[in-house]
Amino acid sequence: MLFRGSVSAAQARCHPYRHVVLRALGVNCAVEPDAVELRLRAGDVFLICSDGVTAQLGDRDLQKILIEKGQDLRP
Repeated sequence: MLFRGSVSAAQARCHPYRHVVLRALGVNCAVEPDAVELRLRAGDVFLICSDGVTAQLGDRDLQKILIEKGQDLRP
């Protein structure tokens, strides 16, 4: 819904259907992944995490942690 534009990021965080699983590995023989193409720049950082992390920390909190870690992003 967020990517379609029918809810805002703030609305998505508290939407009653925010925990509904739409796709999962092992349920069907094939899963259609979401894919995007991005133009990367030097210094770009990707944070790969579960929704358990993003449910507890907002975008600004995550950004602050990544900035504080600087170039050393190891745990």
